[in-house]
Amino acid sequence: MVRFLDESEAEEIVRTYMNEATAIAPTDEIIKRVPGLETCVVRPGKVSDSIYRTKGGKALLTEDGTPVRIMRRTPRISTHDKGRGEIPFKDQILAINHNFMRKKVAPAIGTSQFEIPGLAMNATVIAAENIQTIPFENV
Repeated sequence: MVRFLDESEAEEIVRTYMNEATAIAPTDEIIKRVPGLETCVVRPGKVSDSIYRTKGGKALLTEDGTPVRIMRRTPRISTHDKGRGEIPFKDQILAINHNFMRKKVAPAIGTSQFEIPGLAMNATVIAAENIQTIPFENV
């Protein structure tokens, strides 16, 4: 079962690891520090990583039993970026675009993303119901 951190727990993690903020840590290194996620498997993607099951194969669930997927946008370079080189703040830009488009289409098709109070538009971590994905790319 996944339990979202309360504000004081999240702040403690930030305070503890703030000195490492300039280093880009892989998602699997970050989750080792988050209580309840340390045994999870990270599925890397082109520009974001997903966490939705443990190494034992158990699904991550919310307190009410809803399957959950946690996604982390990364500044990883995709094939479209190779000619451009590194894009500063790419992960935050992708997150802002994602949130903008999600809010535009949600009235028509809904959303699986959980609304988390206080989460900024440029948050690079997204929590959503773990539904079957439809792989497509928007360029």
